[in-house]
Amino acid sequence: MFFSKQGEYQPCGMFSLTHMIVLVFCIVAIAIGVYCSRTMKEKTIRRLTSIIAICVCILESGKILFAHLQGNTNLDSWVPLYFCSMFIYACILSGYTKGVFQALGDAFIGTGGIVAGAMFLLMPSTSLTTYPMFHFLSCYSMLYHSLMVYLGIVYISHHFIVLEKKTLMHYMLFCTFFSIIAIILNLIYHSNFMFLREPYNIPLPFLKPLSEKLPICYTILMYLSCTLGTYFILYVVLQLISSIQFKIRKKEKNNGEDYSNQYVSH
Repeated sequence: MFFSKQGEYQPCGMFSLTHMIVLVFCIVAIAIGVYCSRTMKEKTIRRLTSIIAICVCILESGKILFAHLQGNTNLDSWVPLYFCSMFIYACILSGYTKGVFQALGDAFIGTGGIVAGAMFLLMPSTSLTTYPMFHFLSCYSMLYHSLMVYLGIVYISHHFIVLEKKTLMHYMLFCTFFSIIAIILNLIYHSNFMFLREPYNIPLPFLKPLSEKLPICYTILMYLSCTLGTYFILYVVLQLISSIQFKIRKKEKNNGEDYSNQYVSH
């Protein structure tokens, strides 16, 4: 089953019981990983990023080899040029370079990478809709996207990334570079890199007719959703977390003042 051909076994499917169980397992693993990483120094995190980069490159090579062995030689099947694929390149830049290139990798890992990874774990529209859960590609997909969420949270919690104008510019530049390559290849080879030509299995019914009737509008919408959309989703979430933390600290401070007043009055 682990290396079975497509169609040989029943696919796991999105929102199935197996998917929900594995999703909970991934969330728990991410939480434990983030907790264990709370005291890491920057040098250690960079080294960890370098190790993750090597691991995902090896696993991605296995995915490419599997595709070729199965006869899936069309570009869509093996070239890592999707939104989540950028995590590979971001880890390489973040773990092995300095300066602007490192900042580009950091920007993706600590912003859109978190959102994209979380969305895939919730809606695994590729591997789990094609293969059973205990298949190499399904296991790799869930591990890969869990690493995206884990490492992104580590970067945010250790202040590698601050959501400011400069970070947004780096993030947009990084994503736009790969989006342009994807659009060019889609036009030449009629491929569907970054899902910029059609939505594949994305469970939003309005996307398919939009891609057929207004392909340019669809491409622009997908590009903006994957770049600005993911960035501002994270921005809103972090703002809510900050607001909650502020209210908790304010309440604790007020309670402390109340206790102090009681002590003085006695």
